[in-house]
Amino acid sequence: MRRVLLRLVLVAGLLGGAGGAWAGGLLPCDVVGAHPDCQLLVTGGPVLDTADLVTVVAGAADPVRVREPAGRLHATTIEVSEPDDLGAWWDAVLDPGVELVARDLLVPPGQDLADVAAEGTAAMDEASGRAADLALALTGTTGRATATFATDGVGGPSAGLMLALAVAARLAPEDPTAPGLVVAGTGALDADGTVLAVGGVDHKLRAAAALRPDAFLLPVEDLALARRTDVPVAVLLVPVTDLADALDAVAQLAAGRVPGGAVPLGASVP
Repeated sequence: MRRVLLRLVLVAGLLGGAGGAWAGGLLPCDVVGAHPDCQLLVTGGPVLDTADLVTVVAGAADPVRVREPAGRLHATTIEVSEPDDLGAWWDAVLDPGVELVARDLLVPPGQDLADVAAEGTAAMDEASGRAADLALALTGTTGRATATFATDGVGGPSAGLMLALAVAARLAPEDPTAPGLVVAGTGALDADGTVLAVGGVDHKLRAAAALRPDAFLLPVEDLALARRTDVPVAVLLVPVTDLADALDAVAQLAAGRVPGGAVPLGASVP
């Protein structure tokens, strides 16, 4: 509520001072930042079941067992959009689940959202390739299996962690998600498997809460923001440092143990 009131005060001040020039979009964004032409809407996007995104096939020469995991690993996303009109922008101002972000923070000069989406697609392609390489190396199956990804429409590198876990869960000696763990998460992967900070973890966490997951995996650097996020249900935050750490955390959760560093959020976590 405090956030909404603050926005209302800011908007009221702008309306009173700029009048018709503000409403008509005549003032530059560096003078009046709070305007539909100057801001983008950021919300939690779809929560994607990696079962629909990941396919692993054993090689012919030296095949390895490929399983369908008993549990579910979900990648979280954010959506960035332009307000359709002044009314849509005003609705967003009043919605605590929508973050208004200065356009120039997300869209470089001379570009539009289509350009940003194209860059996001390229980043996703790189991230998925890296996820496959790291997961195959971690499970000792490099050259013995291949992984492909159905990630059309998904941009950016932040699904890398969950894609890599989905590949590893299909190839590890034992299913780390058994008997039926549900885990959501986010995190980009560096070339050495380090889990890198990502944007919008608060929006992703709120979207994932609807699944009532057993845990939410995230980069250590994003834990502070996640802990400040209001969620309607209990969620166990599990910060991870690298892919091996994340796979171990999933196995611990499936065995009924709480990984070190985990933090309960929301209602009491059993």
